[in-house]
Amino acid sequence: MEKVTEKEGLGQVQVSPMTLVCPLCGAKPGCACETASGGTLEIIHVTRIKAAAAKDAAKKKQQTR
Repeated sequence: MEKVTEKEGLGQVQVSPMTLVCPLCGAKPGCACETASGGTLEIIHVTRIKAAAAKDAAKKKQQTR
């Protein structure tokens, strides 16, 4: 997975989305998200990526205290 730099406006996510349970489909940590059609594509839902970013932001906020 390629990291996006802060210059590109998104920052870097240090917490891997694959370590979290997907809030959308319930995929377990270490497993790819399920597709709507039940296909074989390995995807990660955006909600899972956003959850990782939120966890990362909370971690950074806690470290700055």
